[in-house]
Amino acid sequence: LPGQDLILTADLSSPEIDWSYWQAWFAAFSRQARESGRGKDSVSGDAGREENPEKWRTQAEDTVATGGNPSGKPERGSLRQHLYADVRLDVDRLLFPRMAFSHAKGLMHYTPGHVRIEDLQVDAFQGSFSGQVELGMEDSLWNVWLDGELASVDIGSCFKAFNDFGIKKFGYKNIDGSLSSFIDFSCIWNSARKTVDPASLYLKADMLIKDGVLQD
Repeated sequence: LPGQDLILTADLSSPEIDWSYWQAWFAAFSRQARESGRGKDSVSGDAGREENPEKWRTQAEDTVATGGNPSGKPERGSLRQHLYADVRLDVDRLLFPRMAFSHAKGLMHYTPGHVRIEDLQVDAFQGSFSGQVELGMEDSLWNVWLDGELASVDIGSCFKAFNDFGIKKFGYKNIDGSLSSFIDFSCIWNSARKTVDPASLYLKADMLIKDGVLQD
């Protein structure tokens, strides 16, 4: 109804979630609704994803932006401005471009344009992470913030997944070892280019590197 918020509370348990399928839905809530005229088709299940992923992405954005009502009633974009959610996560495999996490558990809070996951426990990069993650979404740019503890993370795998963090002088092929650390980390991630803006990188950490190697 106009002027009212939609507040969801749910438990989400899944053997696997592929973020590339969900990214368009989340991004649609954080951007201005596209010009009217789209949204004549609706999204149903996984149909059309493999055949035409760009069409599916556009349909998903428009369906979310119209609140599932392509006629324009309620007003376009009203749902994305008034959706709030608290979701308890328990996911065996969480897939992102260039990386895969496992045994992810935590409490996700969603507000328009912003996702925060508290009490996150996840296996990643041959090690693990526990703590808090926040994502601020604006079109293809994602403000990423992590605060927590890394345990025995493979350094080379981490560099590879993030395209060497934009560093040109050395990369994942030149480094090895495992990293354990308490970290406060932030960056801007370009989801369209799948790269990190080097100028946005911030890291405060107390690091312990085991079996570290740096070679030409």
